[in-house]
Amino acid sequence: MEEEQSLFLPLLSTTSSSSSSFSSSSIVSITATTTSPCYEADQETPHDCDVFLPGFGIILRLLVIIFVGAVAVWANHEASKGFDITIVIDAKDSPAGRYFDLFYIATDAITRVLLNAISFVENILYPPHSTSQSKKQVRHVTLRLAGKNLTDTVAVDKSRRNEFVVNLSPSIVGEADISTSVKHAMLRAMARVWLWDGESRAPPRLLLECMVECICGMAGFGTVDDDDQRWRSGRFFLEGMEDIQRLNVALRKEWGSGDNRRYRNVHFT
Repeated sequence: MEEEQSLFLPLLSTTSSSSSSFSSSSIVSITATTTSPCYEADQETPHDCDVFLPGFGIILRLLVIIFVGAVAVWANHEASKGFDITIVIDAKDSPAGRYFDLFYIATDAITRVLLNAISFVENILYPPHSTSQSKKQVRHVTLRLAGKNLTDTVAVDKSRRNEFVVNLSPSIVGEADISTSVKHAMLRAMARVWLWDGESRAPPRLLLECMVECICGMAGFGTVDDDDQRWRSGRFFLEGMEDIQRLNVALRKEWGSGDNRRYRNVHFT
């Protein structure tokens, strides 16, 4: 008598989607879907497979549980960051726009670069014992690839409270090492976003630029001419990570008051 066995393993479908909000000039939605293969057999099974198939099913189920748990942990970690990222391309049909869309948005590479830069900056500015009250609250970061070349490779503007716009010059895609240039630009931008600015009471611009360049230097991006007196005047008291941390904490308050008053004696030209 023929014995017909049918083994059905559940179909696991794990969908991860990330979407980026765009202005009217460009709308791009990035969605990645991965589906695990479904094993289905409806045929005669030899007796020597009776032991192997159930064991295979148990192993597969364990792997599924581990995978789902890992995804949940990662999702909770990302959600705990507490801010949104929007990516905008002003001129999507331009060569720079097409390149950025293909290599940085379609692959989600720009999001990874941003998150790595944010993690590095936070580890420098806010040591592990820092309280949540001492951290600068950032709710929304918009990365905009400008439609025309800018004076600087990257510039940061504050759109509203706790929301920032990072303007990236399209000229960056013409650099010899585009990947390194993008990483450097994002690190500079995130350092500027997470630095306090004396409650916007205009601390010297060069002071903030010095702090940004010192952070980039710690990441291995050395672009400052040490013979430039302007930089030397601002960097002599920023010898290490703790100096940057102390100054950043002082800049939470209005410039020239309290803890940051002593820094007014530093002359910038």
